[in-house]
Order: sequence, then C-alpha cells, then structure tokens
Amino acid sequence: MRIQQAGATTAPVVVLLHGSGRAGRMWGPALADLSAGWHVLAPDLPGFGRSEGPFTVAGAAQAVSDVIAVQTAPVHLCGLSLGGVVAVRVAAQLGSQVASLVVTGTPVVPGRDLPSALRRFRRLRWPLLPLFSDVNGRAEWLRMLDELERTDLRGYLPRVTAPALVICGSRDWRAMPAACELAGGLPAGRLWIAPHQGHNWPATSPELFSRVRRRGRRTGGRGPDLSRTARARPAHGPPSASSHSLTDQSRTTPFSTNGSPRANSSAASRVVNTASAPLWSEYGPISSRVPLAWNSAQRARCAAKCTGACSATSSADS
Repeated sequence: MRIQQAGATTAPVVVLLHGSGRAGRMWGPALADLSAGWHVLAPDLPGFGRSEGPFTVAGAAQAVSDVIAVQTAPVHLCGLSLGGVVAVRVAAQLGSQVASLVVTGTPVVPGRDLPSALRRFRRLRWPLLPLFSDVNGRAEWLRMLDELERTDLRGYLPRVTAPALVICGSRDWRAMPAACELAGGLPAGRLWIAPHQGHNWPATSPELFSRVRRRGRRTGGRGPDLSRTARARPAHGPPSASSHSLTDQSRTTPFSTNGSPRANSSAASRVVNTASAPLWSEYGPISSRVPLAWNSAQRARCAAKCTGACSATSSADS
C-alpha cells in the first residue's frame, strides 16, 4: 500500500483515509499545516491511486491495521466517507492502539443511507470516471460499490473504545442522519456540524480541517477535547464570544418526527458545538435551528433514522 508521509517521525502519528474520489493526494492541501505537529500518514487504499487492488472493506481495514501495528504509540485516525467506513472497522479491531477517531461524511449502512448516490455512481463510465476518482479502473470501481452495498457498521460501533468525533458538513444534509446514528452508536462519540461545509470539506477547507486536528494536538494528543463542558449556546441569537474551547451544547431543541420542537434529550449533551468559539467565527453566523431549507419530510426522515442526537442539526447554517 502506497503511503504519503509528512512531518517528524518522532511526532504523534495521524493516519488520514481518503474517500471514494481522490486517493491519498486529496489531503495534500492540509499536509503542510498538519506536519508541523504530527507525523502524517496518508495511504492510497487498495485499488486506489498507486496501491494495487482489489479493494474490499475488510482488506483495506487490514492493510491500515498493519500500518498502525508497527507504530510505537497509539495513533490518531481520520477518515472521509469511504475512509470513515474503513476507519471505524480499524478502530473496532485495534482498540487501544487507536488514540482518537475522527470521521466525516460517513454512512453507517451505505446501501440504506446512500441508495440514490450508489445508483448514480454505477452509471459513471470510464471516460468520465478518472475525472471523479483515482480508482484503478471501472471494474475496481464497481467492486468498491458492491462492497459498500454489503457493508453494515452497526455491529462494529460498540467495539470502538477511542474518543470519537463525528463531523458532518452543514450542507451535506444527506449524510446528517448517518452522522447522528454514528455519534449515538459510538460509546465515546460526539457530533459536530461543520458550518457552511459540504461533503468533501477536508479538501475544500483544508485550513479548517487542520485547525480541528491541531486543537486535538493541544489537548494532549487525544484528539479534540470532547469531554469539557462550558456555557451552552442560547437557543436564539448569535453565538456567544465568551467560549474559547470545544464545548458540549447541552441545551438545544431537538425536533420530533413531525418537525415540531420536543423536550431536550440526554443525547443533546453529546453534540459538540464549536460554533460558539471565536476560532470558528470567521466562517460566519450559525443558525440555532435545523436547516431552514429542510421541509418537514426531510426532518422526519432524519429523525426516524437517528439515535436521538438530531439536535446536532441546530448548528447547521441557514
């Protein structure tokens, strides 16, 4: 498996797993910032880029586990979309060898969560496929889609012991229900909605991604501080400027299956609200409610699939 490396070999190790689009090179824009405090490993998963196939979720997870096994200290693991699926499998398999887990845009049961996307992906033909993905040929592409349709992460979530941060771009609304389910299913899971970001935000906003990881470095190498509590953000009005850390939003208004407000859920305290910190203020004001573009049917679909953490959408942009 081909691995791109950056940073001092004596620094804490962070492994970055790409999605189904670009291979390890997708992390290039963030490497310069991350390498200042991390030893960064960005592999091309089997069947992508310069790594030979075939791709299977189990095979990719084993290849990444083999890379982590030779490290002298627990590593920090990040995955986008397909890479998040692999990262969850690796974290479940390795236990304490994974110091922290960050996944974004990651489905729990891809065939259930992203059926229309998987159907569209199957229609991509070879002349266009290289413009979309670094996969090694259309046969490998179809094999990867077959693997995703057979994947179900629900049985692996309880086995992940590492602190976990689940991120979803506020504009990646199709991934929101799965993000809620992930955060609820991971024993030490927290959920943060990245303001004004889409599905591929680590590549399109590398500075923001680097800041998320650097904040984890300053909290002792354990990844983002997921346990600290601070003043909750008001249900209405602009974010408070008094908070300077990653905080838990403990007072939110989750929506019910008919889209109306309901009583606060205990899962609401597991929603990380970084929008109140000055660190994120340059990305614009954040609405304190669910996306205004969502109609009642979309809210109901999310509420029906999530595990009670639907209050996470209160950080989405309007």
